[in-house]
Amino acid sequence: MVSPMLRRVLLAAVALVILAIVAAAVVLVPAHVGIRREHPPLPSIEMVRAAVSGAVDGPVRVRWINTSTQVVPRSAVLGAQDPHPDRSYRLCHSAFAVEWEDGRILLIDAGMTREQAVAFGAMGEWAGAKPIEVATTVAESLGPRVKDAAGVVFTHLHVDHVDGVRELCAPGDEPRIAAFLNQAQAQRTNHTTGDALATLRSLPCLRLVELAAAGMLPIDGFPGAFVIPVAGHTPGSQVVVIALRGDSGRRPMVFTGDVVNHIDGINFDVGKPALYRALVVPEDDGRLSEVRRFLRDLRDRAGFELLVSHDEYALASTSVARSSLTSATDTEPAPCGAR
Repeated sequence: MVSPMLRRVLLAAVALVILAIVAAAVVLVPAHVGIRREHPPLPSIEMVRAAVSGAVDGPVRVRWINTSTQVVPRSAVLGAQDPHPDRSYRLCHSAFAVEWEDGRILLIDAGMTREQAVAFGAMGEWAGAKPIEVATTVAESLGPRVKDAAGVVFTHLHVDHVDGVRELCAPGDEPRIAAFLNQAQAQRTNHTTGDALATLRSLPCLRLVELAAAGMLPIDGFPGAFVIPVAGHTPGSQVVVIALRGDSGRRPMVFTGDVVNHIDGINFDVGKPALYRALVVPEDDGRLSEVRRFLRDLRDRAGFELLVSHDEYALASTSVARSSLTSATDTEPAPCGAR
């Protein structure tokens, strides 16, 4: 026979479980409904190629800033269709500094502060990751050139892509950095993006500039740079396209953000793990499959180089060398260890 005390404890435990399920549903259901409402039309491959080739100006250098790295099981970032589940994977937290001839810098994402990176890495250890290795922040990497950061654009508004922007501001700053947000980023958030948007609105050095909802959107003041809203991961997820100028012509690049966390997501049209998409970051994988195939076509049919924010090995094999300014004629990849 169950004692009255034990019965009360069991009932309390059941009630807590029910409350937790209800609370999760209250948060997750609207997020899943909302992400499936976001379906901005994608431009054609020809439209993207024409916009890049028709740009009258463009950036001349790009820097990969690898702020931190964490060894993570591939099963944490690729679904059951992963063709190479036993290969090693290093999840990095990247930002990119894109520079024009006159020294202006447009940041693509901003990484995290050191404190936030440590906290973020601790959460990853619950999923089987090794301790995070924090290397730098965007502001530290830019050093005195932080004053040349005139604009910032975010592939999406998650803390690991936004938090580092805090260090670009100083007390008493005027709004000297244009922060470009597409319409969904500025107007439609969920529980995974609301805090980051609040951070951006609170920083005195930022001037928020709202872009349109869809299409191949030029970034004002930064010719040769565009965003394409794609949704799927967050309501305002987007990819960033640049046409890097050089002696041999233009080198088109696409910064994919978190459409995938591993290049094999694009290579084999593999989504993220089902539990991640259901419970951690509510995603529309049908939409993301469209975007993955779109990105693969940009690479394979139109010659665009893809830069996947979190895949250190893949980034190390691109023409953008880690933590060094590279022009369109530089081709030496950053060393990063064996796969």
